[in-house]
Amino acid sequence: MTEGTQQFVFAALATAVVLSALMVVTVRNIVHAAFWLVPTFGTIAGIYLTLSSQLMFGIQLLIYVGAITVLILFALMLTQSAQAADASAPNTAHNRQVAWAGLGSLLLAGVVVWTIVRQVWLYEPLAAELPYEVSVKAVGAALFGEYVLVLEGAAILLLAATIAAITLARKEVDA
Repeated sequence: MTEGTQQFVFAALATAVVLSALMVVTVRNIVHAAFWLVPTFGTIAGIYLTLSSQLMFGIQLLIYVGAITVLILFALMLTQSAQAADASAPNTAHNRQVAWAGLGSLLLAGVVVWTIVRQVWLYEPLAAELPYEVSVKAVGAALFGEYVLVLEGAAILLLAATIAAITLARKEVDA
């Protein structure tokens, strides 16, 4: 892929990340916001792929697009939503805070632009070769070799947390 094509693909993916992230924070339904995380995380994975980081691409897809999104949706389904009972009432506190949030965002954007413009950028050539192997095969061999007990311990901990969440969220049934 040529450098111009790579920059165009990166810019398109970055735009998609920003637009889908804006949808996450602006949509009124929290379940729809959770579903908007899927294209956000997916396009971030695409950015990793354009940077030739296949391992981070796979991790982003498996953990964030798959597991984290499902975990958020699972948590939303298990918890009681106070918004569902009174969804028709206007939220005046939210309407008052929009102006302050916009002002704060513009101030933060100004500080970021000012910092970037004043920064002296020094470019050093990257090392031609890393002193260690970074590949999916090496990470897999380490996870299922030297660190297999840590991996299994994390799996048991996540299973216990899931069972605890289901137990806590379950309603008592009158018999």
